[in-house]
Amino acid sequence: MRTREKCTGYIRKRLNREIRRRCKNNRNKSKKKKKKNCNNKKKREELLLLLLEEEEEEEEEEEEEEEETEEEKEQEEEEEQEQEQEQEQEQEQEQEKEEEQEQEREQEQEEQEQEEEEEEEEQDDDVHHTVSVQYGSKCFTNTFIFHVSWNMEDGSKFEACFL
Repeated sequence: MRTREKCTGYIRKRLNREIRRRCKNNRNKSKKKKKKNCNNKKKREELLLLLLEEEEEEEEEEEEEEEETEEEKEQEEEEEQEQEQEQEQEQEQEQEKEEEQEQEREQEQEEQEQEEEEEEEEQDDDVHHTVSVQYGSKCFTNTFIFHVSWNMEDGSKFEACFL
């Protein structure tokens, strides 16, 4: 806020310009009135006060505009922060989904491995034999599988041999 005491050369120049302008507007009046209007100390003081008030209003408007721009900037920053938080949440959700999918894949792999192990265990029940027979100068090798026995539901055993 400017006061009378803070009057600078710039303000005085503006005041003098305003006075000259008003004097030019009063050309139709007599010279006495011109001198009276231009040289009147009270009018100069009034003009000076008017100019000071105008400048104070301009400064207030500028301050209000600055405050509004600062508020807008703060709002924009808050919105950006909210967007960043939302993006982080989305990324976390995506990571969780990926982790769940990986866990499901691992479970499926484990199930497949268990099934394969069960099949291998079933195959381990089968006995593999390799027999080599030498007939003269030639050697014949054969591999065959046979099951020793099965337990049936009624308690009886079934024995079979497969080549």
